[in-house]
Amino acid sequence: MQKKKLVLIGNGMAGVRAIEEVLKVSNEAFEITIFGSEPHPNYNRILLSKVLQGDTNVEDITLNDWNWYQENNITLYTGETVTSIDSIKKEVATNNGRVESYDELILATGSLPFILPIPGSDKKGVTAFRDIKDTDEMLQASQHYKKSSGYWRRTAWIRSSARIVKFGDGRICDSSSSVFNGTSARSNSRQIASKRIRKTRHEVFVGKTNGGNRRR
Repeated sequence: MQKKKLVLIGNGMAGVRAIEEVLKVSNEAFEITIFGSEPHPNYNRILLSKVLQGDTNVEDITLNDWNWYQENNITLYTGETVTSIDSIKKEVATNNGRVESYDELILATGSLPFILPIPGSDKKGVTAFRDIKDTDEMLQASQHYKKSSGYWRRTAWIRSSARIVKFGDGRICDSSSSVFNGTSARSNSRQIASKRIRKTRHEVFVGKTNGGNRRR
């Protein structure tokens, strides 16, 4: 029986987990191709904060190494972005001009970080915190600069403040008010992080009002 072609757009945790479940049901049903914009195999994005802190490295947070793709006969294209989908012809096209046909298509592209549209947001040294590239940029910056600022909307990234603390002086903003007020989920771990930060020379700003930020 001829295998169906399964294409996954997005080489992240959710998409690859879906592929793992497909393989559990049958590893002979599909000819699988995966496209990922990053030049890495699947890794645990949640643990990037620990890489930033210096507690671990990228290899340690890799969930599916290069061998896993080969062992499961998966064609992986890294550093390649799908730019269009033709649902009539059942084809996807990439920024490299590659065209791949499919019988089944999974979209698991994740989200994009939001950079505040304020003056200075386009300057060198301003970066989001979403992937390995962002982490590398911040690690390199920590070797050259003594001051830093962090703005968090999602409280999960507050652990990354531990690395900002190592920069020296700086400011940390919690726009949701939930981290430093201890009202977020997992508030115990958040309170530990906030206490550690408050012992440093960092200024902490909580929430945002029409009159500005409230300093803690």
